[in-house]
Amino acid sequence: PLVTSVITRFSSEEETKRLRWRPVVYAILEQAPNIEDVLKKLKDVIRPMSWSGSLADLLEQRAALLQEFYEHDNENVQSWARNRYTELQEDIKYARECERKREERHRIQDERFE
Repeated sequence: PLVTSVITRFSSEEETKRLRWRPVVYAILEQAPNIEDVLKKLKDVIRPMSWSGSLADLLEQRAALLQEFYEHDNENVQSWARNRYTELQEDIKYARECERKREERHRIQDERFE
């Protein structure tokens, strides 16, 4: 878990901008004595502490990381990824709704100003 918390866990592909787990993450999952602690650290990195732009868009990008684990050799990793992906879809839905409401408020304020 400590190593997982200090390494760069994923990177973006140059051409597609798609996020990918770095190979070291797979190595850690293979060798970790307590895989649940490692998965907790990975969960923390999926949801950012700060961001700019659309949170929903960012979460959608990161959700693709979870799909990479759907075929992992360890069934616990597969199950964790599927469950977290489902949770993340709810987070995305909520973030989209908040963004829509914020845009509506701004539109109304702009109309009042004119």
